[in-house]
Amino acid sequence: MVRRSTNFACFPRRPQHLRHRHESSSASPRGRRVNATLTKQTPLFMNHLTTELALSPLAHVPCLSPREHAVQGGAQAGSEGAPASAAETPMKNIALALQESVVLRFSILQGVQNFARTSPDWKLLRSAGSPVLSWEEAFASNPDGIIGFIGEEGLPGDLPDSTPVVCVNSIHDCPNVVRVRSDAIAVGALAARYFLGLGFRSFAYCTDVPTHYYSQNRLRGYRDALHEAGFTPRELTLSSLRSDAAVAELAALKLLPAKTAMFCVTDSCARRVLNYCEDQAIQVPQDLAVLGTDNDPFHCEGGRTLLSSIEVNHRKIGMQAAQLLSRILLGEPAPTEAVLISPGDVVTRSSTEPTSTASHPVVSRALEAIEQHFQIREFTVERLASACGVSSRTIGRLFRQHGMASPYQVLLNYRISAAKRLLEETPLTADEIAFQCGFADYSTFYRAFKSHVGIAPSAYR
Repeated sequence: MVRRSTNFACFPRRPQHLRHRHESSSASPRGRRVNATLTKQTPLFMNHLTTELALSPLAHVPCLSPREHAVQGGAQAGSEGAPASAAETPMKNIALALQESVVLRFSILQGVQNFARTSPDWKLLRSAGSPVLSWEEAFASNPDGIIGFIGEEGLPGDLPDSTPVVCVNSIHDCPNVVRVRSDAIAVGALAARYFLGLGFRSFAYCTDVPTHYYSQNRLRGYRDALHEAGFTPRELTLSSLRSDAAVAELAALKLLPAKTAMFCVTDSCARRVLNYCEDQAIQVPQDLAVLGTDNDPFHCEGGRTLLSSIEVNHRKIGMQAAQLLSRILLGEPAPTEAVLISPGDVVTRSSTEPTSTASHPVVSRALEAIEQHFQIREFTVERLASACGVSSRTIGRLFRQHGMASPYQVLLNYRISAAKRLLEETPLTADEIAFQCGFADYSTFYRAFKSHVGIAPSAYR
C-alpha cells in the first residue's frame, strides 16, 4: 500500500513497543502481525530432560557422539578407577531423532532448548557431527525420556515400556501417549474470526491431508465458528502434488464466489492454492483471500503473493513438552488428556491484507489512522471519521463497499491484537494492558477479549 500523508497531529503516535512487529526479508515486503506433517516417525529423544537444535553453534550445550557417549560414560565414574566426587552432578545425555529439518520442528526445538538452558548438566548427542539422529540411533543412546514426532506409521513397536514419551505433533490422536500439541480447534476458530472481522461472507476450507487428526480439528473449529455466525464453508480436498486429480481439484477454485475467504490446513497447502491462482489469473485477495497455518517463511514468502498465516506457537509447544517430561521423570503422573497450546496471532501479508484492496483514499487514510492511534481511548469511530474528513456513516459505507468489517470492528481487532502481544511478552497487569490498548476500562477489555479470542485474558497468558 502506498502510504499517503495524513494530518493526525491531534493524536500522539503510539509507543514503540505497541507498534506492529514485522517479519523482515531482504527480498520481500514485511509481514504484519494482526491478531496468528511428516510421513516418518521423527522423535526428539531426551535423556532425562530435553534440548533443541539452534541456528547458532551449540557451544553452550556439550555435544557427544554415541561412541563418545559410551566411552565417556565409563570415564564419568572417576579418573583411573577413582570414584567421582559425590558433589558432582551426573550429566544427562540427550539425543535428538529428527529425520528432517523443517520450520515446524525447528521452532519446537527452540522451545525445548529454552527450557534446557536452565539445566547445564545436559548433553546433546550427535551422530557424525549432526544432532539429527534416526530412531535407531536414538534408541541406542538409552534415553531417559523422549519428545518426538509420531508419523504415519505410528509409534515404534520396539520402544521400551519404561521410557516416557511426549508426542508433539498430531497426525494421529495417539491417546496412549502423553501429548503436547497445538489446539487445532482453536486454530480453526481463529481463522474464522479473522475472516469475519474482515467482512467476508463466503468461506472455504482446503486440505491436502484430510485424514490427519489436526486437519480434521482445524476444519471443525473453523466450521463451528462460522456456523455460529450463520455461514457454512465450502470444503476442498486436494490430492498429491503431482497428480492429475490435483489439477482438476484446484480448478474448483474458479467456481468459488467472488470475495471468498479460504482457510488452508497448512502453509504448504495454501502455497499450492496461491500458485494456481497466479497461473489462472485469479486475483488475490480481491477474488480469493488465502490464509495458511504455521507461519512458515519458506511458504509465506516463497512466491509472488505473500501468504498470511496463523502463528501456531510451536516454540511454546516445545517448552511445554520439556517441562512436562521433566515433571514425569521426577515422578509425577503423566496426564491422560492432551495438553493443548493456544495459537498466537494471524500474521497478515498480502494474501488477505485489507489495504491491498483499499483503493479509495479515505479507506486508506482510515486504515493508516487506526494502525497509528488505536491505543488512544478517545480514538473512536467518530474521531476517525472526522480526521478523514467524512461522516461516521460515510466511512462505514466505504468500508462495506471494500468488503471490510465495520470501522469499529477493525479498530477493535487492532486493540485485541496488541493486548494479546502484551499478555504474551510483558508482565503488565490486565488493567494496565487494557489502558495501554485503548479500552475504556478492564470490564470492557475483558468482554471484548473473551468474545474475540474465546478465553479470558488471564487464561490466554
